[in-house]
Amino acid sequence: VAALQSYLAATTSHDLTTKEDCKSAISLLQSSASLLATLQELVMEPSQDYSTVDCSSAMLQFWETLLKAQAQYCIYKMANLGSVKQHSTLAYLVQAAAGLYNDALQFAQDPRLQSEVPK
Repeated sequence: VAALQSYLAATTSHDLTTKEDCKSAISLLQSSASLLATLQELVMEPSQDYSTVDCSSAMLQFWETLLKAQAQYCIYKMANLGSVKQHSTLAYLVQAAAGLYNDALQFAQDPRLQSEVPK
């Protein structure tokens, strides 16, 4: 479901030229990230053994953080659509997105992901 929602965000709102497109993409991306966070909680249960890389904590954290970063970028794009630009707000929004992208990159450096995910 999370993958489908992120796909829909990428395909139905890809131009992000209207507030409605941005709101739709933000909603889908945030919902997808939330589903991955829930899945990560379920995977962390001690009684469960998920040995596949796609359900590993690092992979789920990577995708959750990446989707949050994309949602944050869409918020930036939506704020930038207005006729009055509030540069300090825009700078804050893009800085937050950059931080999330950096966090996602750190999760992608996990040794297990590096060894098992094709490049």
